Amino acid sequence: MKRVWFSLRNQIRTMANIPPRKNSPTSKPSKQDASPLQILLQMGFPRHRALKALAATGNRSVQLASDWLLTHVNDTYIDADEPREYILYANPTGALLTQLHDFWAKSKKLGGWNGAHNFPPHITLISFFKAPDETSLQLAKAVKTVIETVGDPPGCPLKLDPYISQNFMGLFVSEEHAEYLKKIAVQYVKQVSSLCVSGYLPAVFTRRTAESDAWTLHRAISLGNNSGSDCKSESDSNTDGEMAGYPHEDATQLGHDKSEEVYKEWQKYWEVVMTEHKSDSIVNVTQGTSIDWKSNSQGTGEGEAKAKPDRRWFFTMRHGERVDLTYGSWVPFCFDEAGNYVRKDLNMPLTLGDRVGGSGSYSKDTPLTRVGRLQASLVGEGLRLAQQPISHVYASAALRCVETAHCMLEGYQNPSLKVKVEPGLFEFKNWYLSKGGMAPFMTPQELHKTGLNVDLTYTPYIDLDITTSETLEEFYKRNELVMHSAVKDTEEKGGNIMFIGHAATLDIMVLALKRLAAGGEHEHEHEREHEPYTLHPHLLRVPYCALGAMRDRPWQVVSPPCPPSINSSSGRFDWRILQDL
Repeated sequence: MKRVWFSLRNQIRTMANIPPRKNSPTSKPSKQDASPLQILLQMGFPRHRALKALAATGNRSVQLASDWLLTHVNDTYIDADEPREYILYANPTGALLTQLHDFWAKSKKLGGWNGAHNFPPHITLISFFKAPDETSLQLAKAVKTVIETVGDPPGCPLKLDPYISQNFMGLFVSEEHAEYLKKIAVQYVKQVSSLCVSGYLPAVFTRRTAESDAWTLHRAISLGNNSGSDCKSESDSNTDGEMAGYPHEDATQLGHDKSEEVYKEWQKYWEVVMTEHKSDSIVNVTQGTSIDWKSNSQGTGEGEAKAKPDRRWFFTMRHGERVDLTYGSWVPFCFDEAGNYVRKDLNMPLTLGDRVGGSGSYSKDTPLTRVGRLQASLVGEGLRLAQQPISHVYASAALRCVETAHCMLEGYQNPSLKVKVEPGLFEFKNWYLSKGGMAPFMTPQELHKTGLNVDLTYTPYIDLDITTSETLEEFYKRNELVMHSAVKDTEEKGGNIMFIGHAATLDIMVLALKRLAAGGEHEHEHEREHEPYTLHPHLLRVPYCALGAMRDRPWQVVSPPCPPSINSSSGRFDWRILQDL
C-alpha cells in the first residue's frame, strides 16, 4: 500500500498571486496569427515580463497576462530572472471531493485552522520543481501527453483506507491505483527532463509572500472515462468550477474582491461589538470603557482594571508597511550619483538620514512608507484611547522596526518614553545572508540624528553579529533571552512592555513567555528539553502592525485592548489617461 493523499484529477500549478479565470465569451481572436507572447511584445511589454506574466497566469489569455502585469508592476521581484516553482497534483472530483470539503469545514470548526487547510485534497505526484518561465506552456501541455501515454486508470471503485496517527491523517490508496499514479509521475519527469527543470524533491522556501498559498491552475486533465462515482470523468469545461473553492485571486476582480473581503471582516467584527454587551465582550476588551452605542455616550467602565491592578500587559507588534516591498527596487531611482535621496512618490519617506553605507545600506535595511508610519501611530492612538499605559518599548534594530516604535509612541503621545533598540529582536539572519548579506544597523546616534526618539543610554542584551549564520533554534533563543530578560529586569519597577519586531516576533513572544511561566511553576524548567522552534504556518498571515497581547498572573494570551485595523491596497494613478478624454 502506498501512502499518499487523495485522488483523482491532475493539475499543474505555479506559484503566483493571480490564478486563472474563464475567457470572456465575447473576446475576439486576434486579426494577426500571433502568439500571446508576440502580442504582449507588440503592446510594449519587455520580453522577460511578458514571459513571467504568461507563466503566472497559466498561459490562459493575453488579457489575463496584461492584467497581471498592470497589477504587479510594483512587485519587488518583477524583473528577477528566477525559475518558477511548479507542482503536479492528482485531485479528487465528484462525490469524493464533496465529502472531503465537508470534512475540511468540520475539522476547521472543531479543531481550528492548520496548515493542511491551505491546500485542496490531493496526492502529490511531483513535489516543488523549478523551471524557467519560457517553458511554462510546454510543461502544461506535457500533462495531457503523459495522461494519453499512460492510458486509463484501473477500473472503479477506487479503494481508500483511512490512516490516522498523532501527527497525520490521510487515506491510503490501493497498490493498483498507486502504481498507476507513479507511472504518471515517472513519465512526466521523462517528458520535461529536457526543459531545464530542476529540483524534483521538495525545495526549501527562501521567499514566500503573503499570497503564497494561491496557485495558478495551468492544466487539468481527466484520468480516464470510467463511470463509477469516484472515478467519473468530467468535461474540461467544468474544471474552473471544480477549482472555484481553492485559494485564488482574479485579475478583473482583484480590487472588488479585496474590498468585499475587508468589508465582511469589518462587518463581522463590528456586529460582535454592537451585539455582545457582556462584561467580557469585545466592547470592554478593546475600548476599556462601557459604551451606550445608541446614544454614543461613554461610561468609565473600570471593572476588570480595578479588580486585578497588578496584572501586567505584554504587547508584541509587527512593523508597518515597508518601502522595498511596496516599490520593489527603489534605491536606484531615489538616490542620485552623489548619494542624495529624492522622494519619487508621496508614500515614500520625506527625508532619509545619513548612515554608514549610504544608499546601499538602505537597500538592505528599508525604511517605512508614509502609510506604514500612519499604521504604527494608529496602534499607539488605540492604546492611548484604551487607557493602557506603556512603560517599556523594545524594538528590533531594523530601521523599519525602530521607526514603527517611534511612530507608535507619537500616536500614544508620550514623548518622555524612549525606544530601546535591541538587535536581539531582529529576524532570522539566514534570510539575508543568502541574498548578499545584511547592512550594518544604524547606530542609536544615527537614529537619534534622524529624529527618532531612541534611548541613547540603553545597553542591548544581544550584540548581534550580522556576518555569521544561525539556526532557527539560535534565532529563537536570542529572542527568548531578550524577552525573558526584559520581563525580569522590569518586574520590580513594573509597567507594561511592548516588543516591536517582525512577523515571527508575535508567536515567539507567546512561546517565550509561556516557557517563562512554566519556569516559574517548575524549579527545573530551564533544564527541560523543548521541541525545536519552527516557523509557525500563521507567519504568512501576520499583517503590518499586527498587535498581539498577553497578561501575567496567570500568563495567558488575551485580546489586545484596542481594535485591529485593515486597509485595502490601491494602485498608482497615471494622470496621462486624462489626456485621452
